[in-house]
Amino acid sequence: MKKNKNLGIYIDHSRAVLMEMSGNVIGENHILSEFSTEGKGSNLKQIENSEHDIDLRLHSKYFKDISHAIQEYQDVIFFGPTDVQVEILNYLNQEKLTKNIKIETRKTDRMDGTQMRSYVKSHYKVTPVPVEENE
Repeated sequence: MKKNKNLGIYIDHSRAVLMEMSGNVIGENHILSEFSTEGKGSNLKQIENSEHDIDLRLHSKYFKDISHAIQEYQDVIFFGPTDVQVEILNYLNQEKLTKNIKIETRKTDRMDGTQMRSYVKSHYKVTPVPVEENE
């Protein structure tokens, strides 16, 4: 039986930052993609077929790695600055990998690590523990 775990994933085409909520603490893990749009211009439709096929296989591996990582969670939110969170959701639904997992997607601005963790805590409504100052 799955534990009641919450996972926030900041995702773009180059990396996924997985942030597991455990109480008020966030554990963090990274999955890197071998997919790259560098040097290809902004229009991916102009990529040659063989290069495009390689990129699709790398992208599929990236999604597969993420899909394996989320299987132990009950609640997952994908967020980030690109539309890749919609692409991963489509992949998960197509492969029927979302059974018993509540998945949400949100488009956000680019974030640094602190902003990502705050976003996940806010999404799961975790209130920071007050720090008492010693006088």
